[in-house]
Amino acid sequence: LYIPLVGILIAVFSVLEHIYRQRGFRAGFFMFSLIVIVFSFLTIWHNTFWKNEIVLFERVVEFEDDFGRGYNLLAKAYYQAGEYEKAVVADRKALDIMKGYLEKSKGTAAEGFYSGFIKGIHFDLAQYYQALGRIPLTLQNYREAIEIDPNDGIVYNNIATVYLSMGQIEQAFEYLRQSVILTPDNALAWNNLAICYIDRGELDKAEQCFRRALAYDPSLISAKDNLERLIHRP
Repeated sequence: LYIPLVGILIAVFSVLEHIYRQRGFRAGFFMFSLIVIVFSFLTIWHNTFWKNEIVLFERVVEFEDDFGRGYNLLAKAYYQAGEYEKAVVADRKALDIMKGYLEKSKGTAAEGFYSGFIKGIHFDLAQYYQALGRIPLTLQNYREAIEIDPNDGIVYNNIATVYLSMGQIEQAFEYLRQSVILTPDNALAWNNLAICYIDRGELDKAEQCFRRALAYDPSLISAKDNLERLIHRP
């Protein structure tokens, strides 16, 4: 961005040198001051586009309307700012663009890349919808992520967490069993599975799961507290 300014500055200083010789120091100083003011204004104006991620990525997609990654990053920025509706709109746009790229890349090395990207968008959309309290759409997007990659244990745990929040223990239980098979080092999944076992009255299995959770993450406070309550249960 600033490399082209070198040539401009050389030309400017040549003009200043000429003015200085023809009219003296004051005229040259005035021209130099004017140029500094103009460049300062342009710098401040340009930097407004970098003041935060939302402004930055809004400008990116304004000039690159078919840039799926740009819309995805804009959605993440909206989500971090608590603007969940805007995050959904931006990521839906990203999804449409990436699906178009995927269709064009069928049978090529890029197909896997775009599939993975689309899976990530569904994962993000699930979180945005959950923040908005739209649980059916949350589950739908998590399931679409699983269809693309059935071996992602994190997604299974996230689905189970949604079911747990609704008190649907049996549905959560099935997803959690799959989650710990796929990602056996996921302490959160073991903790959640233990909660399901408590509900089923299988307290020994619950204790084993809590201990597995703490073996993978000794700092997991919820597992520590849950295990303490289970051990000292009347």
